[in-house]
Amino acid sequence: MAVRKCLACLCYVLLLGFVLSAERKTRDMIYKDIISFAPCVRRFNRDNQTGCSSDMNGNTGVVHYIENLDNLDWLLNKGPHEPYMPILSPQMFTAHVVKKLADSPKVNGMLVIHTNVEDQVMDANFSFSPDQSCPNEGFGYGSCGIQWNKPGSNLFALDFNIPIFALTDEDEVQSIVGCYNDTNKPNDKGEAQEYPLCAVELKDFMFGAVNTEICMRRSTNPTNIEYVGYCDPLSDYNVWGTLKPTNKKDLHTDSVIIAAAPLDSTSLFYNVTPEPGVELAATGFITLLSAAYALGSLSEDQKSKLDKNILFAFFHGESYDYIGSSRTVFDMQRNQFPVVEDNKKEQPAQVNLENIAMFLELRQLGLPQDQTYFAHKDPDSEGGSYFFDILQDAFRSTSVSLKKPPNGQRLPPASFQSFLRKNSSIDGLVITDHETYYNNRFYNSRFEVASYLGLNFTDDEEATSPLAEKLNDVATAVANALYVEAVDNASVVYQLEANINITSQLIYCFLYRPTCSLFQSVVDEENVASLSKIPYQFYIGVHPTEAHRSPFASLVQKLLASFIPLDINNKIKSEDCKNAEGSELFDYTYMQGPDRKGTCVKSATGFTVAVSPAFVTDVDGFPQWKSEYYSTWTESAWQTYTARLFLKPSRQQESLIFSLGMIVILISFPLVYIINLKSETLFSRE
Repeated sequence: MAVRKCLACLCYVLLLGFVLSAERKTRDMIYKDIISFAPCVRRFNRDNQTGCSSDMNGNTGVVHYIENLDNLDWLLNKGPHEPYMPILSPQMFTAHVVKKLADSPKVNGMLVIHTNVEDQVMDANFSFSPDQSCPNEGFGYGSCGIQWNKPGSNLFALDFNIPIFALTDEDEVQSIVGCYNDTNKPNDKGEAQEYPLCAVELKDFMFGAVNTEICMRRSTNPTNIEYVGYCDPLSDYNVWGTLKPTNKKDLHTDSVIIAAAPLDSTSLFYNVTPEPGVELAATGFITLLSAAYALGSLSEDQKSKLDKNILFAFFHGESYDYIGSSRTVFDMQRNQFPVVEDNKKEQPAQVNLENIAMFLELRQLGLPQDQTYFAHKDPDSEGGSYFFDILQDAFRSTSVSLKKPPNGQRLPPASFQSFLRKNSSIDGLVITDHETYYNNRFYNSRFEVASYLGLNFTDDEEATSPLAEKLNDVATAVANALYVEAVDNASVVYQLEANINITSQLIYCFLYRPTCSLFQSVVDEENVASLSKIPYQFYIGVHPTEAHRSPFASLVQKLLASFIPLDINNKIKSEDCKNAEGSELFDYTYMQGPDRKGTCVKSATGFTVAVSPAFVTDVDGFPQWKSEYYSTWTESAWQTYTARLFLKPSRQQESLIFSLGMIVILISFPLVYIINLKSETLFSRE
């Protein structure tokens, strides 16, 4: 009896293994996984939900390739095999087409081809931007005045209750299109093919819903023992640094010059590759880092003679209603910038709005026409004119020029607007490559990539490019102008020069290969292996903590620290590279250094949180999830996202297969019962 039980158990185990293996093989025979894609995800603000989501179990649809308006018309008016999952060429993925498809009950999701991007961006007649025509409208200072982003379609503001994925691998695209051509493509008479048909399943179910207030309330008031988050505020860290160290008694009115740049960009698709944001974000912060490097070369004697300090600020989350800059202004008003004031600690000086003598911002610098840049100022501000003269003189020593836009023109979307909203008397300029409308045809879109700016990388990290030369010239001019402005009554001698090798390396490392020698030099030996093999995303994201800051923001801070160091000590061990107890005056960062022998860099740099004030919880009257003044953007939580290709049978075939399966199940129950009843006889050893 015991032997028979053991044999039965063994048979059961072998049968179970066979079933599981067969199930996996059967699945692989039916489905082909799509690996390389970027999903559209759901976000929220005070009023709405935006973006995309599948049903909980995913959405399926028959593939239909749309590469012209005739293909679109056939699907909407003739296609009999709904629901459909159209795959669109890049040129057909426009606001008009997407809205028509999303509104059709015949469409259950969309795919858009995002391969051979270099060919798309070189087409001068092609433009695409899912952002507003006036980005961040309603969260700046005054009215917009100009529709800066002419291709802006405002797709960001729309809510699609279907999944939309961007396909990023050419082989997978050809596999899907080939499957469509073989089984789905209408015949020469425009008649639909019969089943089986090529179909796709997309899954990216978003947990959040409605708007930020409702989603955050659900997240902060869990109804069961296990916490489930439905959405999270967009958040990361700003980076700051001063050329000279400060203490609590250093600053007075008009004693600080802020030189700023945005760190972030976004697109309709999450983590899309190649990395977008090259023109909007990278050209600005790379130029500012290069200018910081030039100013960091000043001697200690030269720095000591500066009448004003220079504060470098890199703001995160600016694409979402100025998250980083608005939080900085909020903290300045509470005496919490750059650190929370603590009378028991040694700390750098608190910077407030009255301390700001001048504000200079760099953004969108990669596409100047005729090597000409423009310095924008608010028309209601009386200041800034004298500093423009200083800047223009500094530009004359380079191969690029600087001009004023038309008189009375409003300030373009910029971080500076967050400061003007609270103190309109602050003098400031915003340097861009455009006079009125953006030269950027792909603002905040997946096409704003390195090749759009003419970059073609090799293994030479210091290889110069026309873009590097332009940005290096701007960095040189900015560094000299900041130096002259920081020294009262200084004679205008433009002696500083940005390093073209550093500028070229910054472009190479941020936009092509983060494992470059420059990035390796500013991290310690333990973290070299953690450097990304592909460019870091500039999207702000969610969930950073002080102990686990985003790698991108951390690299910017380490680079800034190495460019404007107060001291470099090669003799200190890594465990001793830190502030004295009870002191927050300096930042100590242990790096490998250029020679890879290890060095401790002391600097006046650091981080501040880039979370909208609307989500602050330690102030009376906050949080303000329905704020009309501050950004209220959140991102939905999700579990996973998948895509797979398969052949879909007709409804009749599906019903037949289901019926046969039920018949087999119904027969198996009495059969198993009979076998079990007669087991003594059937499995007798005699």
